[in-house]
Amino acid sequence: MTGITRYLFVASKIECIVCEILKEESQMLKKIGFFSLISFILLAVCSCTPNWTKIRSDMDSWNGAPADELYMSWGPPQGTQALSNGNTIVSYSTATNLSTGGYYAGNVWVPQDNSTLTCKVLFTIDKEEKIVNWSYSGNYGAIEKVVRPRAVQ
Repeated sequence: MTGITRYLFVASKIECIVCEILKEESQMLKKIGFFSLISFILLAVCSCTPNWTKIRSDMDSWNGAPADELYMSWGPPQGTQALSNGNTIVSYSTATNLSTGGYYAGNVWVPQDNSTLTCKVLFTIDKEEKIVNWSYSGNYGAIEKVVRPRAVQ
């Protein structure tokens, strides 16, 4: 083997070794990227999901409370409806604008999307002006902005 041939032989071997290392690193980076993406998604889901145990506890704290206490805490209801049994339903609503997107994720443009999250909370008040029930409807992302726990009496 001449000097140049030996040099080319060694260079090609080094190139093969470097290629193998890069392949392994590429696979590892793909795995790390995949696990990072999964971790990010789980974190995002967990941080966006309301704490239903706390929300139920806060809302249940109103059962048996005087209606006037609710009005003092939540303000005047946005709607009322008298029922044939003498009970009254009062409602509180909110709407929250949510803007997502409008950025690049790598080389991909994620377009901006605007949404409105709505929430409606209903309280049933009996003839004695006590809260006997509550219900909720709407987007889960908006309920945390509406719920107020009852002050400890």
